[in-house]
Amino acid sequence: MLKRVNVSWPKSGEKRSWLGLAIDLDREHQALCVVNLKRHALALLGKLKGTEGVFHLSTNLCAEHRRVVMEKVRAQLAAGLPCRLVATQCIEAGVDVDFPIVFRAMAPLEAIAQAAGRCNREGKLNEQNRLGEMEVFEPDEEDGWRKRFPTHSYFQATQVTYTLLKLHGNLDINDPEVYQAYYQRLYDLNDPATQNTDLNQSIHALDFPEIAKAYRLIVQDAIQVLVPWTDRYNEFKLLRTEADQAGISAKWIRRAQGLSVSVYRPKDGLPAWAIPAKLRRGGISDEWFILEGDFYDDILGLNPPKSEQVFIA
Repeated sequence: MLKRVNVSWPKSGEKRSWLGLAIDLDREHQALCVVNLKRHALALLGKLKGTEGVFHLSTNLCAEHRRVVMEKVRAQLAAGLPCRLVATQCIEAGVDVDFPIVFRAMAPLEAIAQAAGRCNREGKLNEQNRLGEMEVFEPDEEDGWRKRFPTHSYFQATQVTYTLLKLHGNLDINDPEVYQAYYQRLYDLNDPATQNTDLNQSIHALDFPEIAKAYRLIVQDAIQVLVPWTDRYNEFKLLRTEADQAGISAKWIRRAQGLSVSVYRPKDGLPAWAIPAKLRRGGISDEWFILEGDFYDDILGLNPPKSEQVFIA
């Protein structure tokens, strides 16, 4: 097997500040940094102000915006121009990009392997008798999994990675036995039979209404926000006008998908910085809103007032 990446792991207790990480990214001509939360991406981007060739990729950006960002990133990489990409996990699924250096916040083992797949992806460095370099780091963030990870299950999987690292001192992401040990521990930790007592009781009682209440594979509590991205502003205006005059429909929603950002629903259900879109057949959609005000940035994406941030991680 052709080894493409050399992975360095954090030492016990060693943490990285966003400023220190920004300094290292500034020193590198081309580098990718993958973090676990949108909030972390914004914090790092704030420290990179003034650095040449900085790009941002997260689901704060609408789908069309993300597509254009990746086109620009690939062009910079191909031309040998400065390129520092700060991204969340959305870079790890099906995105074909090749960086010589990758920084990855500590995460579940499979996420770290995915990030490594964006380092020396095409093996070009091997032709120069070199390897890609990936540093796994621990962000200097507040304690508590909610401050550091998108979900509790993500946190638990990361803890399994930590456990293996403490046991072995180093992990070879090319070794199948490492993944076997990882998934065995992870499945033991998340045995479905012990995770949801209410669900188990309802199943044994054949209480189907209660089963429906207790069973949730994915918690869905999000809204879609149509955003005025500069490059597609005329399209945004057209969609907004149609929504105001005739309401929204399935056809409208299909056209709006590329200019929408998904965020957690605010506690009161109505974000102060967006207006609900009315369904064509009457009534109010509880899923679609239209952004009002100057809260969409060409680099940061959706950026509502800090007191009302409801980002999905």
